[in-house]
Amino acid sequence: MELDPKNEMAKSNIEAISTLLKKDAPVESEGTAETDQILHRANESYQQGDIEAAIQEIEKAMSTQPSNPALYATLGSLEFEFGQTDKAVKNLRKAVQIEGDSADFMTRLALAEFTAGNTDKFNKYINSALELDSRYTPALKVRADFNLSISSHKKAATDYVDIIKIEPENVEVLLALAVCFYETGDKDATTMTYERVLSIDPDNTLAKDNLTTVKNSS
Repeated sequence: MELDPKNEMAKSNIEAISTLLKKDAPVESEGTAETDQILHRANESYQQGDIEAAIQEIEKAMSTQPSNPALYATLGSLEFEFGQTDKAVKNLRKAVQIEGDSADFMTRLALAEFTAGNTDKFNKYINSALELDSRYTPALKVRADFNLSISSHKKAATDYVDIIKIEPENVEVLLALAVCFYETGDKDATTMTYERVLSIDPDNTLAKDNLTTVKNSS
């Protein structure tokens, strides 16, 4: 498994605009009614797969709420998904500058920095996200996937285990954890983890095949 920043960011975008519409994010009172209409249009555009139109609508919303960190974060995330990495980094940095205690914003920025080739900043922001919230599973997953991709299996396993404590039936994470156990030579833990996957998803072909391989190699 490799770190897939675009996929992780897309997961964030699914809820980002709707969160703004629900007023869970900090907003400014001036221009709220107009902003709501703009956000509804942005949400419709995104749901239809028109990311460029969604970006344009968020930019309009920012003209009425220029200091709203959630708007900067949403814009940056959309730009990232649209392939505008440099713009994404700029706007996500602005979101973090305004609201520096958001593990969500830190994680999104880390993903953008990684794609921009800034590995040191990626590590800085993903670690900062987990300092803010050690149970924030998106950040744990990002850091674990990164460590797995560079063969730091013990570090990756630590974060995957922390995720499983929170999401015990997360099959994707269990499969990654099994790889970590296998690569560190712990065949018993590998076997138990694949068996756990199959108890959740009995038809999981990957778990079946890998479990057979592990048992045959014992």
